[in-house]
Amino acid sequence: MSENLSRRMFVAATAGTIACGAVASAMAEEPAAADAPVDYASQVTQTLEADVVVMGSGVSGIAAGVAAAQEGLKTIIIEASAIRGAVIRSTEGIAAVDSPIQREQGIEISIPEVIKVENEACRYCLDGRFWKEQLERSGDNIQWLIDNGVQFTGVVDDYRGMGAFPVFHWFPGDHEAQTYYGDPMEAEFKSHEGCELLLSTRGRALKMEDGRVAGIYATTSDGGVLEIDAPAVILAGGGYGGSLEEVAKRFWRMPVGRYSCDGALTNVGDGINMVIAAGGVDDSAHNSFNGLVMGDTPNRAFGLYAVDPKTMWVNQDGERIVDESACKGLPSLPAMNLLFQHNEIYSIFDAAMMGDALEDAKVEAVDSPTGVFYADSIDDLAAQINIDAEALAASIANYNALIEAGVDTDFGKDLTGLAPISEPPFFAFRQILSAHGTVGGIVVDLKYEVIRPDGSPIPGLYAVGMESNMNYRKFAYSFAISGGAMGQAVDSGR
Repeated sequence: MSENLSRRMFVAATAGTIACGAVASAMAEEPAAADAPVDYASQVTQTLEADVVVMGSGVSGIAAGVAAAQEGLKTIIIEASAIRGAVIRSTEGIAAVDSPIQREQGIEISIPEVIKVENEACRYCLDGRFWKEQLERSGDNIQWLIDNGVQFTGVVDDYRGMGAFPVFHWFPGDHEAQTYYGDPMEAEFKSHEGCELLLSTRGRALKMEDGRVAGIYATTSDGGVLEIDAPAVILAGGGYGGSLEEVAKRFWRMPVGRYSCDGALTNVGDGINMVIAAGGVDDSAHNSFNGLVMGDTPNRAFGLYAVDPKTMWVNQDGERIVDESACKGLPSLPAMNLLFQHNEIYSIFDAAMMGDALEDAKVEAVDSPTGVFYADSIDDLAAQINIDAEALAASIANYNALIEAGVDTDFGKDLTGLAPISEPPFFAFRQILSAHGTVGGIVVDLKYEVIRPDGSPIPGLYAVGMESNMNYRKFAYSFAISGGAMGQAVDSGR
């Protein structure tokens, strides 16, 4: 693997593992999708009143809470986990254009050029107005964060060469946004009279009256049901990526075993299911994932070998399927789309490709029996991964012939410096999608009001952050506008 890919992806993978562990250990209860609607109204044990209820205390939720509190509104934030928005832990920085930091450094960026890059990547499936309005407000958002005590290093770059523009504003430390973003924002929120953050409190259902929102029902760690009466509810639950069942329900090639969440396991789709019940639009089939294609192995850093561009990738029929180098250091891009087109994908190595990691790979095959396989012959390897031996052997022979000829007449891969797959033992790494979570699904208008199929808003109901992110459509989250997701989360919440 390239040094750049290995280092950057290792950092991301490690941060994701830490975030996952923090959330899993802090969960008030194991979330589970209900088989049938529950009548929470008849089980209420406590009632509160507020001007605004925010469901979720992540990046967008805490921003929404602070903005509402600063408007003098009595605001209650509820959080399913026992700790505040733990997935913030994996955040390194935020995207903005024309911020005070950029102005000091003479950094000028064209908003139309930024939108063009994102829209071309998404094949013009997104509504550019969302990017336009977010970016036009983004500089002021940075100043607002600074005014609220959020700390930045002062470094603004293109995510160390991975992005397309110098828009990334770094927080201090290594993935320490909990400290430098979350802590000061929570302190600012709590400084306003009547504003509360209720942990271990999971939003369950909306309270509706005459077609508009009148509050929310939530369950608490003591088994009670809390009713919060409020004319406005902001859903900031982070999507549904923490629920394998919710993911598999929407993506038929993502059954249990093809997908792994390394983000907040409490983000189980409560928000999107509330929207469905209220008559809003569930467009989650056109949303995306903030994640990476990796090997099916608990060793996250080792799992990155599965996307090494020098390998050959085959599907369940033993057929080579793509230019394996197309991800160009970003496994979240074309590689993710492959996972929606094939039942299985394996990366094929030989001993020479494994190099110094050969013996570690053998150990990994023992520790990850469903994800890493090796054998002294192609026939034996094919048997282990349930692929026709003749088909796999033919694909490898064809790949080797292309390498010898120096031209990939199948998919156009640059074969410079590559060696044939010929030295036993041979390895197969099974690819899966490993994601912090989902990006979008709830359809909103430019005011982040949840809308019905006819385009009319549901009065009092809003969805922000990853719940409704309209900036990435039919496409994996990319690093082109590095920090764009956090930029959207702060902007939509505010």
